[in-house]
Amino acid sequence: MRVFPLDSHLPRLGARTALVSGLLLAASVVVTPAHATNMGTESGVASNSCALVWNAKTVMDVDLQNDDPTYPNLMLYLDGSPVKEYVNGGYITEVRPEYGGPGIMEINHFYTGSPTQVVWRLPVATDYAVKNAQVVVTLPPYGAMSYSFDPASTNANMPLWGAPYSNYTWAPTSATAVDNGDGTWTLNLGNMAAKTGTVFQFQGVVPTGTDLTQPYIASAKMTGTYAYGQPESCAPPPPPTPVPVNHPLALLGVAALAGLAGVRRLRRK
Repeated sequence: MRVFPLDSHLPRLGARTALVSGLLLAASVVVTPAHATNMGTESGVASNSCALVWNAKTVMDVDLQNDDPTYPNLMLYLDGSPVKEYVNGGYITEVRPEYGGPGIMEINHFYTGSPTQVVWRLPVATDYAVKNAQVVVTLPPYGAMSYSFDPASTNANMPLWGAPYSNYTWAPTSATAVDNGDGTWTLNLGNMAAKTGTVFQFQGVVPTGTDLTQPYIASAKMTGTYAYGQPESCAPPPPPTPVPVNHPLALLGVAALAGLAGVRRLRRK
């Protein structure tokens, strides 16, 4: 079993952590196959025909409880076993094959290091080719903290995570994260081939004294266009139904053409 040092990128599972004086201290990170979702997680697929629309949303709270009235059932795995580390809980909405999703989009989340750094990491992968993929990410403010963007993230380590992550070929994106100035960032991922993915992340040093037991919410929305037939729900519009020659609309059209021809004859006289 491979253990990464403190300053490496955390995978979604296996962080051994302790909360000391309101700060999370990461002891070690173990690479294990990732549990997919939480009991209360909902599918983020909102696509319609050829229009891809995916959503992901995560709450980060170092002492999130499963009976939280606002975010219930987010500290249980799908098999009903308890989530022991906050980094594996709090997944409100995500795209996953467990929900029949045609790919992956989720928001991993953790605090690490000293001074404490917050990290929001987004794996995005698709079963089908997508044109003009765009992701808009909304991140919570931590006082005067500013975020930085990392396109490399854990792309090189994704096979270590096991299925479903290992079902895709991962590579850093060449897109830049455009700060829209309102807490959102836009990434134009461009065209994505089938069975490919990319991981990128945002991070920043949390101001001293920040209460990490409060809920912090991050969300993302991805849009794009599928090609006809991939998936099957993406189909070209049906051809117009021909109007029978004896249909009133067809007869009306013939009458209109005849009238137009008569007007033209009158103009020639």
